Amino acid sequence: MFGELGNLSGRLLSSDHKMRFILAAVVSLLLAGCHKDVEELTQFHGMTEAAVIAEQGAPGSSNVMTLKRGVELPELYVEIHNTYHPDDPATDGVKIKELRWDRAGFTEAVFMHEVGGSWVVLESCRWKDGVAF
Repeated sequence: MFGELGNLSGRLLSSDHKMRFILAAVVSLLLAGCHKDVEELTQFHGMTEAAVIAEQGAPGSSNVMTLKRGVELPELYVEIHNTYHPDDPATDGVKIKELRWDRAGFTEAVFMHEVGGSWVVLESCRWKDGVAF
């Protein structure tokens, strides 16, 4: 059956058309792997620190910050406000741990909070090199 389809496509497409078709298919596959300038890595949301490190490898950097009531976070961290709003008194004193990985052409980061004594991913971000927050 597939041999018949191959023979049919060979008769219907000239070699120039075949090359254009192959080139278009290759370009489509390459573009499918491209990332947006900035995007969330939702596959990590809810995972523990240990699980993320097991999947991503050791981070290039780690930082812990303490949230303060009434203080807005910089744009990179703004999604954290969906859980810990700056006007909520319960936000005061909450610790957020950030892990970062510098990759070829982009950076990945996860932002974790403590849940039951474990660091758990709350938010995440991947951004291409050159993106300024």
